[in-house]
Amino acid sequence: MPLTASENQLRDIARRLIESDQLPAVEPSSLSGGFGDGKPCSPCTLPIGNTEVEYELESAGKGYHFLFMCHAGWAFECARAAYLHQLSTDRSDDG
Repeated sequence: MPLTASENQLRDIARRLIESDQLPAVEPSSLSGGFGDGKPCSPCTLPIGNTEVEYELESAGKGYHFLFMCHAGWAFECARAAYLHQLSTDRSDDG
């Protein structure tokens, strides 16, 4: 299924933040979900309201907050980064 323009935009934001080390690119040490309490979403910076699903994760001792769709975009980009890393590792092992 093709992604929407907003999904692609959220993935682009997540990719840039991962590449600049502002978001982790690895599995978090903890992940929880619930309703927001006004904290800003780490990728898009919008406040996460009390009627919206918030994912909170910790990685390398730092906490991150995500709106549902921003978390999906981030998770997609983490999987993409892991896949590309594995491809480059496999290619360097072949040579």
